[in-house]
Amino acid sequence: MKSKKKYRFKYTSLFLSVIFLALAVVLFLPVINEVITTFQLKQSISEVKTKLKKLEAENTQLTSLKAKLQDEEYVISYARGVYMLSKDGEKIFYLPSK
Repeated sequence: MKSKKKYRFKYTSLFLSVIFLALAVVLFLPVINEVITTFQLKQSISEVKTKLKKLEAENTQLTSLKAKLQDEEYVISYARGVYMLSKDGEKIFYLPSK
């Protein structure tokens, strides 16, 4: 009789252990999934922050260029330098660099 109780207790405890293990796995899978999602979101946020910094720098440059282009003297100087435009009666000589 004692041996039957031992086997019964042994199988019952084994069965309960398997059920608790399965329950633990089922409960921890969403937690692991959330941790993975959190790391992916942090990486995404980091990439977006870098892109934002680049765009802010570009915006600063474009704002500066916009302010310069509103100055008539700068536009004239820029057109003369880049497009080789000249005033009436003025000759332009192109000197090659060394």
